[in-house]
Amino acid sequence: MARIDVQTLVLAFEKRIESLEKNPPDKVPTSVIIKLLENSIDALLKDHFIHLIKLDLEEHLKKEFEAMRHSFIETTIENILSDEDFREELENKMKKKMIQSIKDL
Repeated sequence: MARIDVQTLVLAFEKRIESLEKNPPDKVPTSVIIKLLENSIDALLKDHFIHLIKLDLEEHLKKEFEAMRHSFIETTIENILSDEDFREELENKMKKKMIQSIKDL
């Protein structure tokens, strides 16, 4: 599990303290300051874990779509190459091109 950056915590505290500076501290009870700091920590922890969950989801989705893409490509190529008409047509075109290139030499 990733650690929460101390600098981020300090910034969150600074933002809350700046909002308190509008009201002088002598007019704001200590309980209000403590409550604001607790709310700040809770919000920061919530954002941190949401960020971690998003990263995990993104990683899992990329892996799943990569597997689906490989499966799709394999099935598509197998279906194309197993078609007799397509193979004969491709073979004839390649023969004609090879004969034409030999004639051009």
